[in-house]
Amino acid sequence: DIQENLINLAKKNMIDISENINFFVDDIKSPKNIPNENYDLIFGNPPFFQIGKSRISPIYERAISRNEILCEMDDILRLIKNKLSTSGKSYLIYPEFRLEEFQKKILMFNFRISNITIIQNTKNKFIAEFIGC
Repeated sequence: DIQENLINLAKKNMIDISENINFFVDDIKSPKNIPNENYDLIFGNPPFFQIGKSRISPIYERAISRNEILCEMDDILRLIKNKLSTSGKSYLIYPEFRLEEFQKKILMFNFRISNITIIQNTKNKFIAEFIGC
C-alpha cells in the first residue's frame, strides 16, 4: 500500500497469525521498497473506481483508497505478474460491476482464474483467485 497508516492497521489486524507475512509501503508504479523476489501469495484490495466513474472524496486518503488516482487495475496486475512465484496465487477484491473488465485483463496478463466468489452484500464485490500461466 502507498499509505503507511493502512499498512500499520493491516499489521495490527494480523498480529495473531503466525504466518510469515510481508507488508510494504510503496508506490507500485515505481516500487523501491519491495525486495526483488517472488511471493507465493499476493493479496490486494485495490481502488475500486476508475477516474470519472464515482465522486472523489475531498479527503485525500479516502480518495486514493477508493479511486484509481495513483494506480489502476493494469498497474496492480503488472506488479503481481512480476512478483508472483510460478506456483503462487493471488487474490484481489473488486466490485462486481468490474468483473467483465477484470476477466479480460487477466487474459491480457496471461493469468488463469482459479475461482471467482461473489460476495453478496450491499456492495456486491467479488474475490478472484488466480495464478500465472
